[in-house]
Amino acid sequence: MLNYESLYLNLPAEHQIWFGKQPPFYMHSVYIEHSSGFRLHSSLHTKFKQVWIYEKSLATYESWEAILDEAIRCLEESGNIIIRFNQTDECNVIKIKRYLYRHKFLTAEVSEECFDGSYFEINFTIHRKAPHIYKDRSWTMALLTTGNKVDNVVSFCKSIRQFGGQDIQILICGPKNIAYSEFNVEYVDVDTREGLAEISKKKNVIAQHAIHNNLLIAHDRYILNPDFINGFEAFGYDFDFVTINQNYECGSSFPCIAKLRTALAWCRPIIVEKPEDIDNRCYANGGLLIFKKSSLESIKMNDLLFWNQAEDVEISRAFYDCSIPLRWNVLSSATTIGITPDYTSTFIVESKKQDDKFQSESALNNYILKHYLYFLNREPDSSGYEHYSSFSKTFFGKLKFIVSIAFSPESLELNGVIGAIKKIIKCKARK
Repeated sequence: MLNYESLYLNLPAEHQIWFGKQPPFYMHSVYIEHSSGFRLHSSLHTKFKQVWIYEKSLATYESWEAILDEAIRCLEESGNIIIRFNQTDECNVIKIKRYLYRHKFLTAEVSEECFDGSYFEINFTIHRKAPHIYKDRSWTMALLTTGNKVDNVVSFCKSIRQFGGQDIQILICGPKNIAYSEFNVEYVDVDTREGLAEISKKKNVIAQHAIHNNLLIAHDRYILNPDFINGFEAFGYDFDFVTINQNYECGSSFPCIAKLRTALAWCRPIIVEKPEDIDNRCYANGGLLIFKKSSLESIKMNDLLFWNQAEDVEISRAFYDCSIPLRWNVLSSATTIGITPDYTSTFIVESKKQDDKFQSESALNNYILKHYLYFLNREPDSSGYEHYSSFSKTFFGKLKFIVSIAFSPESLELNGVIGAIKKIIKCKARK
């Protein structure tokens, strides 16, 4: 095994971070499983010289790519990631080394490696390219429009100025209109061919015209919500490709990420309900995409794909193939306007019965713990107890269903467990 005592002593404790609850030495530690989508607070990004993924095997995490992506984002310009893992079909030495070697925006080398027949322990040295861009908080926000939804474009621009301020560059790719003048917009002209909806080409040209590092590209059916900027302050600007929560005007959720049963194939999309479920079959809804400007310029939208030819599916896979998994900022949001939930009525909500992670007692306990801790950490909002009542109905409904498919009624005193937790929740809600 690696001499982890020597590795620890090579650096001051404040330059090291441990993914887990029980670091063997004094250093910063984070229980990353309890971070939504395995995302740490922005204050932990580009801060450390050494990251330890050692307490738990990397292969045991729900999405090892997201864990590794977050470890990279904790590093300064150069540093080390120490990884311990057993090999599975989903996570093994081939895939981990491919991920790091093929990464578009870093270089990696093996400093030390041990294998005891069951577990690999590898110390990777990482050099990040252009790390300064991940500290930049400036925005360019662009909208594609045909000119038929002037009111929507005005609402989009108004939301930017209201919630983001005057320093954000606003680009309009579409016909000029005097209604946009008060928002200090700039126009992007793209030489496209008649009869071909060259949407990918337009998005690539937008990236060329952007003057800021953080680039949002939307279709003319969105407005920003008040939490957009503050959400990114907490989520952080160390990202390459990200999406945000989206909702309809009625308040119901609009699927910001979907998954295909077969990658890069025509099939009904499956709604992805939480960021931990993102994998290589997932894609960001193309109506609203967020990139680092330089990242999109490097990987590029596929100019050969026109409107309604799944350019969002292809760009999501292109980033994944460059070792950049799609991330989900659950702290920022936008609203779709002028459409109803019927717009995504063909999307599938995948049955929990088909999800392997609910088929064992250990996984059930983890599920209960995650949702219960999430509940306890929430503060009452203006709706008071009704908010908690609604949440608890959803929580206990899921709990009953999952238990019913994982165990026989005789094997678990379900009503007793639920009753005990309900008493705690009601006490919490009354405070």
